[in-house]
Amino acid sequence: MVKLQPQPFTTERDVIATFSFNEILEGSGTTVFYGTAQTDDTSTLYSLTATTRNSDPILTKADAINHADPQKTVDVDFDIEFNIARTLNGRVVFDLPIGWANNTLNNADLYVICVLTNETTSTTLSTTQSETWASGTVDTHRKRIVMADDLTNINFSRGDVLRLNVQVWTYLAPAAGNLTNVTINHDPLTTTAAVEDVTTDLKLHVPFRIDI
Repeated sequence: MVKLQPQPFTTERDVIATFSFNEILEGSGTTVFYGTAQTDDTSTLYSLTATTRNSDPILTKADAINHADPQKTVDVDFDIEFNIARTLNGRVVFDLPIGWANNTLNNADLYVICVLTNETTSTTLSTTQSETWASGTVDTHRKRIVMADDLTNINFSRGDVLRLNVQVWTYLAPAAGNLTNVTINHDPLTTTAAVEDVTTDLKLHVPFRIDI
């Protein structure tokens, strides 16, 4: 009879990660983060999350005032803290809905700037600006902005904070008085009905290096 030897007790198991063929071929896998907000009795916290969940509020709005030069009308920071070290490598895609309301037929000019930073080390990783467009006719409008930037081997340590800063800039001729407000939508569950076929979820596509 073979005498069995006692073995050390362990709860750990081998971890098996599954990647698509293209991800393995390219050496990176993409995580989609959603912009969201949480509000208590004193403040509103904006964050990035890899899961779809309720947001309170589902948009951030600011009134536009007449000014002779482009002015930053909306400015929101979405943060996520990494629990493990990650390496960002590849094409980052900014995919977000912007809304606005007009009260005259005159046009205002708008554009969006997305800034990606390692907030822990105060390092700017990307600054990307959209095209400029006119606000259009009297009504409530929504436009989806999709921009991209290629980044190479950006290292994040455990505890580092990735920040997406979203800015909407507007220009209104002093005599026009035509643009009443501007909004950034951040509604992961898209609980608000689409306007002009544009949904209300704000997404950041981030490619991370796969070490196999």
